[in-house]
Amino acid sequence: MYASMKRNGATPAWIRRCATVLSRALTYARKSGVIASNPSQDASRPRLVQGKPYSLTSDEVQELIDEARKRDAEIADAIEIIAGTGLRKGELLGLRVADINLEAGELHVAWAISDGGKGVGVVRKPTKRSDWRDVPFRGSVKAAIERQLERGRDRAEGMLRRDSYLFSLDAGGVMPHRPDTFSDRLAARAGGRW
Repeated sequence: MYASMKRNGATPAWIRRCATVLSRALTYARKSGVIASNPSQDASRPRLVQGKPYSLTSDEVQELIDEARKRDAEIADAIEIIAGTGLRKGELLGLRVADINLEAGELHVAWAISDGGKGVGVVRKPTKRSDWRDVPFRGSVKAAIERQLERGRDRAEGMLRRDSYLFSLDAGGVMPHRPDTFSDRLAARAGGRW
């Protein structure tokens, strides 16, 4: 079956995902007593060859920020924070005011925003405990965070609550962005280069 999928143009990554779903379904059937053994356990999945991911140079990052700033200052600051801290997009969207320590120059990263799927919607979920961390920042990242906090205060007409999201959809800071919608906005404001 896997060879047939490959001949029909499926990528190794797609075949491996399908194999995982099939294997889990057959394991459930075995545990439920429907079948005696899981025949997919002996099947060879295609190898997944991963290349080195491409990373932007410092000049390319600055060019991206400059291009985004022409279209959307908030997105430019999001790119600045991501580039300067290494945060994932979901972690950036999960940051709340209480997670930011401007005096120490630190972000406490323990939560992320993700799409919980149909019927669940956007959720704030804890990152893996092994991935909790305090991320230092300085310089341009601090300035970007301060500008975003000021935008939040302007939207909230003065005071941000500690549980307000740094990047939010509403004036009160209680509604986080959807990760996919934020990605679309990033791509559009960065001139299609994100």
